[in-house]
Amino acid sequence: MNKLYVFLLGLCCLFIACSQSRKKLISDLSNNDFKYWYRYNKDSLKPYALGYCFFSNGTFIRYYNPDYNKSIRKVNNMPPVYSKPIWKIIDDSTIMIGEKNYFKIIFLNADSVILKSSESSDYLKLHRDKDQVTKVIK
Repeated sequence: MNKLYVFLLGLCCLFIACSQSRKKLISDLSNNDFKYWYRYNKDSLKPYALGYCFFSNGTFIRYYNPDYNKSIRKVNNMPPVYSKPIWKIIDDSTIMIGEKNYFKIIFLNADSVILKSSESSDYLKLHRDKDQVTKVIK
């Protein structure tokens, strides 16, 4: 009987740890509300004009910055166009961005994201944008 209690206690601890890990991943990606990310470039002072805004409700917006000198973000409707702009953490090593587009989480913290596509050898590398205030315009 003692072994059963130890097993159940261990199972509960594992469940709580996994739940906390999932919450941390969501918090790191969306800042528990929304968070802007720009695509990685070797020169961090010259980020690509393309970025993502991940919302805690499981949606996202792809945007671009037409002029680095101005705080403007516009919705990006260029390919790849996702059937549904949704995201979710599948498990501690997989994220879905867009319906049925799975990525392996190589690295994820509050400032950087490195994802590998499950269908190709492509990587999606993102950094937290310093500007977390400017909204995306349509």
